[in-house]
Amino acid sequence: MNLIIAVDKNWGIGKDGGLLCHLPGDLEYFKKTTLDKTVIMGRVTLESLPGSKGLPKRRNIVLTRDTSYEAVNAEVVHSYEEIDEIVSGLPEEEVFVIGGAQIYKDMLPKCSTCYVTKIYKDFDADRHFENLDASGEFDCEPVGELMEENGIDCGIFEKEAQKASSEGAALVYLAVVGPIAGVIGFTFTAAPTPATGIIALAALAGTCSYLFYYKAINTVGASRGMALNISYSAWAVIFAFLIMGTAPTLLQVICCLVILVGTVLAATPNWKELRSGW
Repeated sequence: MNLIIAVDKNWGIGKDGGLLCHLPGDLEYFKKTTLDKTVIMGRVTLESLPGSKGLPKRRNIVLTRDTSYEAVNAEVVHSYEEIDEIVSGLPEEEVFVIGGAQIYKDMLPKCSTCYVTKIYKDFDADRHFENLDASGEFDCEPVGELMEENGIDCGIFEKEAQKASSEGAALVYLAVVGPIAGVIGFTFTAAPTPATGIIALAALAGTCSYLFYYKAINTVGASRGMALNISYSAWAVIFAFLIMGTAPTLLQVICCLVILVGTVLAATPNWKELRSGW
């Protein structure tokens, strides 16, 4: 899945329900990039389009909580699960998220490429997008040359998500950490005892942990993946009680609850979803 967006120098994306400015060149680039593709948007974005209807020569998907909402030249859905079902059978390069702010935020972890028009001016925007330059989750490649329209400098960039490589991490551990720790020599000289079996199981568990961690980063993004990863300290206390019968202290129980609640809050893109589940 892809995302296409125009931002000012502070990563603002809109003001007073509209675009920051009118740049014919950027609009032409948007049209060329999304033509004959599937575009995903929110209700407000749809209603900001000409005639408040879907874009021509594109499959328009509109997300809204209003179950009675009807749209012209667009398919209306009411959940992200419905969007997932629609795009599951489509090539990744054929799907674009085009706004607004909340949908951008919620769909970003699922996007592999962001097409970003950077406008080198501050428009005092009231809606903002995540600063991809600072996040470290996307590699940036410029598309074309810096251009000027209506006295405003802007440039178009493709930002591809950095796919965390669990295989690469394993090779680094083997090639760098292994020799330093003497692991390779130990592996060939260690006697086949229960102790070495336990060490092997611990190594396997550690490997699986990293595989799941990198998979989480690829699936939900680095910030939420890290939030989920940090919960291991709480799980250590829980499994120590379940497996070894080690009773936690009151302080440990309180700390576990704080960690787990913090994990849920940090990993949930929209806290309103938590309230709706009660």
